[in-house]
Amino acid sequence: MGYYTKGLFSYAADSENYKKFAIKEAKEQPDWNRIRTLFTASDGTIWAGTYAGIIRIKKNGDYTLYDATKTANFPNNRNYSIYEDTNKHLWVACWGGVAKFNLNTNKFESYKGQHLLEKYHVRDVSFIDNELILATENNGLRLFDVYKNGELQTITTKNGILSNSTYAVYKDSKTGYYWVATLGGLTIFDKEKGIIKNITEKEGLPSQLVYGILTNKNDVWISTTKGIAIINKTNFSVKPFYPKGGW
Repeated sequence: MGYYTKGLFSYAADSENYKKFAIKEAKEQPDWNRIRTLFTASDGTIWAGTYAGIIRIKKNGDYTLYDATKTANFPNNRNYSIYEDTNKHLWVACWGGVAKFNLNTNKFESYKGQHLLEKYHVRDVSFIDNELILATENNGLRLFDVYKNGELQTITTKNGILSNSTYAVYKDSKTGYYWVATLGGLTIFDKEKGIIKNITEKEGLPSQLVYGILTNKNDVWISTTKGIAIINKTNFSVKPFYPKGGW
């Protein structure tokens, strides 16, 4: 479990409570305790994105720190999201670019066109069909072709999405639609058709500030500042849940 300013905690089965996972370097650099994302890689290691860099924790509790000022091909120490592709490459969303870490070689590696992403503050990253899918702050949705020619496609309010401040993206493997969580609501976008649907409070969202997206069969779950909601993938109907409802 990660806290914004209090660091990492792990559950101890013997005492049935959570214990602080100490990072000794945090005494001199408290930003190691500012946790922005947690991810478990296929090798069993836990990765924590912070404001000071990345913490990689082994199953035995040993940890390694990655500091962008001391690590090649690692663009920025503020890290918001981590995604692992089928080649055991970790893609790290940075507040100024995207890093690639190879679990096979245990090091950060450069990739074609990496420098093109350094000007973007990236909140969420995924890698699907050889395409980096990036949710950015103030620059909309960015689709980056890594292996072909490094082309960068931009999708912003000019294309109809609800806000250029985006927080998360989910790509539906069946339809190819991009579900984009934004400051203005949820946008469903298709490369060929453009905007499929914009969903805001008028359509039933608890709030137009949408933070997170999860998928479950034919439903998409979203989190907002005022509650959560389930959206049907077929008809886009919205079922909201509010805190007063007991969840």
